[in-house]
Amino acid sequence: MTLVGLMGGAALLAWVAALLWGDVGLPLDVGLGVVGPFCVAAGTWLLIERTYRRSPAKLTARMTAGFGFQLVFFAVYLAAVLKGTSVRSMPFVAAFTGSFVVFHTMEAFFLRRLFQDGGASGSQT
Repeated sequence: MTLVGLMGGAALLAWVAALLWGDVGLPLDVGLGVVGPFCVAAGTWLLIERTYRRSPAKLTARMTAGFGFQLVFFAVYLAAVLKGTSVRSMPFVAAFTGSFVVFHTMEAFFLRRLFQDGGASGSQT
């Protein structure tokens, strides 16, 4: 299974768990907490994998630029969601933090595998 698929499954699982919990507002809180980190991690992984396959020498520069983009994006995303929506801050921040850590840890393991395999064993998107 691909990394983006695994991350998508984890995001969906978190949202379904919130839905089944029974608290009416929780699915929105968790959904918004998970969607931002998922989109960024999935987009970053797709960029990393494509760059590594086409021109590995450019990977560090692209990852650095991606990190800068993430800093700005997450600052704007957090401010927009916390100020512009009716989410409860505690469940949103917990879901955001948890998914951020999980998705970026998954990305780190797949990045390690990509470097070890030289991209040959199909760390597919």
